[in-house]
Formats: sequence, C-alpha cells, structure tokens
Amino acid sequence: MAQNYKAGLIITGDASGGIRAIKATDDELGKLNQGFDRGSRRSRQFNQDVNATSQGLAVLRRAAAPIAGIFAGMFAANTLQGQINWADQLHKTNLRIGASTEALSQYNYVANLSGVEFNQLTTAWQRQTRRIAEAAQGTGVAVAALDRLKLSAQELNQLAPEEQFERIAEAMQGVESSSERVRLAQQLWDSEGVKLVQIVNSGTDAIATMRAEADALGLTITQDTATAMATYNDEVARLQFAAQGLSQTILAELVPSLTEGLQTANGWVKELGGAEVVIGNVTDAATLLAALMAGRYAGAFATATAAKLAATQQSIAYQAALARMAGLSTTAAASQTALAGATRAASGAMALLGGPLGSAGRRGRLAVHVP
Repeated sequence: MAQNYKAGLIITGDASGGIRAIKATDDELGKLNQGFDRGSRRSRQFNQDVNATSQGLAVLRRAAAPIAGIFAGMFAANTLQGQINWADQLHKTNLRIGASTEALSQYNYVANLSGVEFNQLTTAWQRQTRRIAEAAQGTGVAVAALDRLKLSAQELNQLAPEEQFERIAEAMQGVESSSERVRLAQQLWDSEGVKLVQIVNSGTDAIATMRAEADALGLTITQDTATAMATYNDEVARLQFAAQGLSQTILAELVPSLTEGLQTANGWVKELGGAEVVIGNVTDAATLLAALMAGRYAGAFATATAAKLAATQQSIAYQAALARMAGLSTTAAASQTALAGATRAASGAMALLGGPLGSAGRRGRLAVHVP
C-alpha cells in the first residue's frame, strides 16, 4: 500500500530588518510627497506670476494703444499733406496781414487753448492793422479806443500785428470793467473779434507762457519752412494744371470726331424711322449685328444680299417650272407662290433699313411671279 509524504519549510529569524526597511520606505515616500507639494506650490506661484504679468501687459497694451495711434497718425500721408497745407496757409496769411509765421503758428496754439478759432484771430488782426493805420491818420473808430488805452496809434502802426495785439492786451489789463473791455474790443477788432477778449483776459504773462509751450512742442513754423511748404504746394498745383491742360488738348482733337460719329449714328437711327422701328424690324441676332456694323461692312453685305436674293429668285422660277411640267396640284403651286411672297417680304425689310444697307437691298430686290 502506497503512502503519501508532505514536506514543509519553516523559516525562523528576527523580522526587525524588514520592519526597518518598511519604515525607511515610508520615510522616503514622505520626503517624495513633500517634494511634490513644494513643486505644486512653486507651480501655482509661477502661474500666478504669469497671470500677473499677462494682466500687466494687457494694461500696458491698452495704455499704449492711443499713443501708438497718435504716432501712426503722425506719419499718415493725409496728415503730412495737412501739415504742408497748414504751413502754406500761414505763409499766405503772412503775406496778407504781415504777421510772422512764427507768431501765427504759436498763436494758433494760444487761440485753441482760449477757445478762439484761428480764422477769427487772423481776421481780427487784419481789421486791427487797418484801423490802427486809420487812427494814425486821425480817422476811424479805433481813435477813441486807443486814446482810452493810452496807446499811440503812430507807434503801433510801426509794429507787426502780433506786437500790436500784445501792446493792446497789456493795456487792457488796466481796464477793470468787463463790459468796457468788450466795447474797446468791438472798436478795435469788430464784433467777431470780441472773442479775443478771452485771450486778453488770461494776461500777457499767460500768453507768453502759451507761446513758449507751443515752441517747446515743436509747433513753431519758421518763415523758411512755411516758404518751402508753400513752394511745394505751388509745384503740385502746377503739375495738376499741366495734366488738365494735356487732357484738354487731347479732347480738343478727339471731340470733333466723336461728335461726328454720334451725329452719324443719330441720323442713321432717324433714317430708319426711329429706335422702335429699328428694334421692331431687326428681329434676329444676325440681322441686328449686320445693322449695327453696316457702316463698316455695308458694301460686302449688300453684294452678298443681292446675290442671295437673285439665287432665291432663280430657284423659285425653277421650282415653278418643274411644278408646271409635272402638273402639280394647285396646292403645290400656291405653296410656291407663298415662298415668292416671303422673298418679296425679305426684300422689303432690306429696303426698310435704308442707308447703305437699304440701298444695296433695293438694288438686289427682285420681283417674283409664278404664273
């Protein structure tokens, strides 16, 4: 009888080494988790820094947008031409009233800050110059105003308009009453010039300060610069007039021929009986094209049409003869007669066209008779 035997393995020993290994593993895992936590905090801090930087850049971008627009606008073609036109205007104003372009360009800034339009300022200066000249001769409405301000018309008459204005503005500081200043302004600058009181009321020191600001901002336009800009505009105007003259010369040569062509076309339409008759009788595209090009291809087209009609007549005559010889019925003979009538209608349409085509059609028209 067979017997079964079992074998077993008994392990003995101290487990402290395994426990130490497990504890060491736990310690390393804890350190690793701490490292992960520090990395996560640093990542969050980095994201926060990036977001803050992005927000700062967005704010900077929004703040810089208007400045970028200003710089872009400064060099736009229209803006540059506008500056040239402005300097040209100052040059012409200088020629008209005698004020320097430097003073005019600076006073444009002064007037703008004071709520006065530049044209109002220059118009007032023009009247001021004329009235001071009259007062120097002892006449005009400015005599009383200058006496009231204790100013010499003869001395003012020797000064440039901007210097006259500053002397008057300085003297008006001694006038306390606002209504009195308005009355004096009316006598010196007329009703529209009363607005200059807004500049006068700021005081001569403030006027000098604003002029200095305009110069510091680069707004002052020198006489040489204004002259150069005016010369440039004059040359552009000369070029434009030269182009206009060239086009007028070309048109002077072309217009008579164009007019003759139009008159011929209009006469042709009238000869045909008007536009409605033309459209009513020219019914297919080929005939319409031939009618439109009649002036160019009339001879060839008329010859071809006459030949075609002659050939058709001969064909009809031949068919009629055959019909008689073969003793065809009266119905067949009537069909031949109808064909002859159609040919005569076609010939009549050609005659209706008139002009070169009509003449050719009439020369080629044939009377067809089928007995």
